[in-house]
Amino acid sequence: MDQVVISYNGCSLTIGDVVRGPGGDIWSLVVEIADSGLRASIAVSADHTVQFDDLVEFFAELERQWQGWGGDRVYESLEGEFRITASHLGSRIRLVVELGDVMPDEWRAQVTLTVDAGEQLRAAAVDLAALLGPARSY
Repeated sequence: MDQVVISYNGCSLTIGDVVRGPGGDIWSLVVEIADSGLRASIAVSADHTVQFDDLVEFFAELERQWQGWGGDRVYESLEGEFRITASHLGSRIRLVVELGDVMPDEWRAQVTLTVDAGEQLRAAAVDLAALLGPARSY
């Protein structure tokens, strides 16, 4: 698996282009968002202590609590260039995905996806765990 795509109604979030070091640790990945007339992407560096385990756990926790939670759940990358805010809407989950470069030119882009709280959310959690889990030797 090279990438994970979460999409709804022409809007998408793609996570892929994972770069690993010689020991299999993740060094970076690329996040892309798209909506009608908008396409933005950014390379996101891994936090060397957790790599992207916190992103995997974020989606796993959303999937575990598919029946609902109060308020917003937020994932933010170490440098703040990638942020997801999740809200429960009954049988659906709203994901507001923000990308941006804080230096030097400070740009921001945002899309809002609505995903099924059942199978679509489960598939995203499983696929992210497979993409960002330990490197496999073949």
